[in-house]
Amino acid sequence: MRKFDHSRRDALRTSAAFAAATFLSMPNSYAAIPSLQPERVEKLIRDRMGPVKPEPGPIELNVPPLSESGNSVPLTVSVESPPDTRIDHVLVVATRNRRPMVIDVHFGAGAPKAKFSTRIRVNETQTLLAFAKLQSGTVWTAQTEVDVVIGACEGLGFTY
Repeated sequence: MRKFDHSRRDALRTSAAFAAATFLSMPNSYAAIPSLQPERVEKLIRDRMGPVKPEPGPIELNVPPLSESGNSVPLTVSVESPPDTRIDHVLVVATRNRRPMVIDVHFGAGAPKAKFSTRIRVNETQTLLAFAKLQSGTVWTAQTEVDVVIGACEGLGFTY
């Protein structure tokens, strides 16, 4: 039987060297993020809303002006519409997120109001765009700015 002469220090050195080699061999995930092109956002809006020109409308976006962490930013969207018009769906887009579509909410015929609240992930300080499509095909739009201290996709050291 062969006897090994290894101490705890040798085991710790080997483990540390293995961890460092693994960490240093990982690809830089920040370099893999494609820069968000305005064409990408425009295509998303066109695909979801159709080939119409949005006009400013009575969409209210309630989001805190400053958020310490982009991991969970509260958002409330409400759309005031005339009594004889129904809101079909509402799209919210984050212009600087890696995946710009935040949420697309569809309202049924029985929905009394076009209003919802949620929490969203925001990568960095950016503009949030909201689009509301009426049953008639008209599209309203509104925007707001949200300031983020620590982005949702950057703070953990990797991108998802």
